[in-house]
Amino acid sequence: MQARHYVAFADGRAESGLESVGRWRMYQAQLPPPELQVVLRDADGVIGRVDFHWKAYRTVGEADGSSKYRSADGTADFAALRQEKLREDRLRDCGEEVFRFTWDEAVRRPVVLEQRARRVARGLARRAD
Repeated sequence: MQARHYVAFADGRAESGLESVGRWRMYQAQLPPPELQVVLRDADGVIGRVDFHWKAYRTVGEADGSSKYRSADGTADFAALRQEKLREDRLRDCGEEVFRFTWDEAVRRPVVLEQRARRVARGLARRAD
């Protein structure tokens, strides 16, 4: 692949290396390109910014790095985990489906990331018919 192609693919909206690797894997799997860092809302206001969004499929993808669930001292931050679960419930309540992927899946097992994204999108396409 030529450098020009890589430069065209680069996107400064990615907030982590995991997001960039995940988006590359989605591209390799020929998934439709997602919008990045989209703010979603419901009747109560802003739910939050999601890493990847496919509006047509009402699908959200989240790069799930473990650092967001750790306190400064490295211990588990259960409050952060709970907040993330509540946020995900709100996304689902307004009709979005959510899939997550980790470093291990993006780097060592990219087929898992692809299967999750396709499964969610297929289900939503059937539901829209």
